[in-house]
Amino acid sequence: MDHKILFALTSFLVLLNACERNAGGKSKLSIQFPEVVQTGKISALVSNGSTDDWSLVIPTGFSGNAPFNCFGVYISGPEAALRTNQCYKNQASTIPMKVFGKWKGGVLQGKTLDFEVEAGKDRVVGVFGFYAADPSACKDFTGTADMDKSQLSKPYFLGEAGQLEFIGGQTKEVAVNLTFDANQSFEECKGPDFQNGSGGGGGGSTPSYGDFGTGADGNFIVSSGMTDPRNVNSPLKAVPLITTTRVMSLNVGSSAKNLVIGTKLTGLASKFVVGDEVALYVAAGNSCGNTVVGFRTRGIVQTVASAELNINVDDERFSTITTSALAATAGGVVASRNFCRLVITRVPNFNTLTFNGSNGANIAFNAAGFGDLSNDSADHEAGIVIIRVKDKVVLTTSGGIDVATRGYNGGAYSKDGQGYDGANTDTPTTFAVNGSGGSGGLSSPSIHPGGGGHGGTGGNGLANGFGGLVVGDQYGCGYGVVDTSCLFGKVFMGGGGGGGYDAAGGSGGGLILLDAKTIELNGNSFVLNADGANSFGGSTMGGAGGAGGSVRVITQNVTGSGSAEMKLRSNGGYAKTSSGLGLGRGGSGGGGRNHLHVTGSCSVPSTAIALEAYSPSQYDNTIQGFGGGAGSNRADGAGIGTCNGIAQNITPFIARFYPTSATADITFGATVTVYGESLGSVTSAVLQNTVTPASQYNCTISNQTATKFDCLTMAPAAQYHLIVTGAGGRKTTYQAAITLN
Repeated sequence: MDHKILFALTSFLVLLNACERNAGGKSKLSIQFPEVVQTGKISALVSNGSTDDWSLVIPTGFSGNAPFNCFGVYISGPEAALRTNQCYKNQASTIPMKVFGKWKGGVLQGKTLDFEVEAGKDRVVGVFGFYAADPSACKDFTGTADMDKSQLSKPYFLGEAGQLEFIGGQTKEVAVNLTFDANQSFEECKGPDFQNGSGGGGGGSTPSYGDFGTGADGNFIVSSGMTDPRNVNSPLKAVPLITTTRVMSLNVGSSAKNLVIGTKLTGLASKFVVGDEVALYVAAGNSCGNTVVGFRTRGIVQTVASAELNINVDDERFSTITTSALAATAGGVVASRNFCRLVITRVPNFNTLTFNGSNGANIAFNAAGFGDLSNDSADHEAGIVIIRVKDKVVLTTSGGIDVATRGYNGGAYSKDGQGYDGANTDTPTTFAVNGSGGSGGLSSPSIHPGGGGHGGTGGNGLANGFGGLVVGDQYGCGYGVVDTSCLFGKVFMGGGGGGGYDAAGGSGGGLILLDAKTIELNGNSFVLNADGANSFGGSTMGGAGGAGGSVRVITQNVTGSGSAEMKLRSNGGYAKTSSGLGLGRGGSGGGGRNHLHVTGSCSVPSTAIALEAYSPSQYDNTIQGFGGGAGSNRADGAGIGTCNGIAQNITPFIARFYPTSATADITFGATVTVYGESLGSVTSAVLQNTVTPASQYNCTISNQTATKFDCLTMAPAAQYHLIVTGAGGRKTTYQAAITLN
């Protein structure tokens, strides 16, 4: 049978001034939900095994063994503010079943719900309901990050009352007829009032904390042979995991949130499918409409053509970017850089993500970098990894995500490093910084290049070469109005180092955004690497180092044991000269930005988690360039205090060896000097054979300071990695090999 809800509408008015009697009106809505009778019980609740999946129980109506006993209400109307949220039949649907504004729920049967809505005409009040197997699962769902769907049936739209007028000073009763229609279930809702909706703040829209995605790409295993996510298909979709391409045109479709995107890449039908999540990212430029560099927004693919995607996005500001700005040149002098570089990237939504490789397993781009901004025909297909994991990330062996050196390009010979201002294609005359890119160098007069900037300034080169500027607010928060949790911050890639007279600068690091419900380290190492590149070395003047990029991880829980380690790193690169054998006179790249947010808890060994955003010192500033500024690290969230100590810029950081090769002498030994940061805490160092890891030889440490030490070893001729142990037992392995001949 049908049920009715009677609700009393009592209103009050907020008076702005005497001329606008009804402006800003609020109405208080009071709703009494019906009592329902459960005539039987379900012996076992059928679940998909995850708190993120609705149970498989189908409600039995308003009586029976699974009646609707948990309710919610939504309000819609003609104003835009009352049409901001949409609910869909399922994740693949593109047409919403309902569009509405404010909503509230859940409330148990027989209870009363009160909340305020805007006064006005043509209001619609709607009711939806669930069956809750455990009454405690029926609670306030608005904004909660721990909704246990396994205890709830799918929600159903049950009825509406329309064409209502909310008027101040009046009280009336309105009946809402409730009917159980099996075709009215829904699974997916989007909008600013849902966890996966758009936000506010200063850095473009982004899903809220705790949005770990849909799992639509299934369970994926990263093996040691996988080097490029552009060439590996999704387990459940016949498209690559990640495709990133430059946006060449942008047109507004049916609304400011419906965009038709033309891309540099063709053959998109083999790269994207309807329902895919994508992200738009403003990579560079100063003519990007109402957005700025670093902004990103989420979109959902609606249709796919050869070189065109129709997408619905969360942030309508992106509709203000013009096609002419997208096509404009990104090179030249600063004053003429009226351009916008916008990219679109596919965002894989895994259910589980497992790293399993005998020699470690990494998601890493086999590409040179983000792409040359001075080449207006270039695509920008690397450097950005955005991933959601609905259930968990599992480390069965060590692994990670690697976008090191995949940020803004370093400058070519005597050219400025590239950055958010584009690329300077002219030989420098003022030696000013190029936004986040370091200035280029010249042989005459002898001015050496500056390092790239990001979380810290780039280091200056000798004789007035200047390092790139800091970009992004502290910890990646937005400019101006900022939410206190730093949720909507702009993210940047690292700026490129300036080019020397006969050698290019190092590229900056890329960016990683990982949202995963649980990260299971077990006893393994999980490294998210966005380091900037060391420069190239020249016989006369090497380039400068690139800045570290961005790493942001949001998770509910982190677990691990034994030698478990999770490291977020965005270190700057250093400068080289004389083919890399000496210390460069260019500046080091600035450190990047790292942000770890834990909503639940950590169960890991002491100091298993480390955040690194170093800028390498240049060790002898009387004849060398200068180190840059350290980047920023942030660790927050309700669960961060359970992480058993987090090392921030105290892990030993090895920048380089000198020399990179030496003559092995098992009687008198061979000595190499190790340069880096936080090396004063190093207690031991071991050379590990790169072919036979079990073959290890100790270093005798001498002349130790915070930025260098000498390693005397009796190791025989071979190639080796260096492993150092520092404070708290933290170990670092330097991946570049040293050769003993």
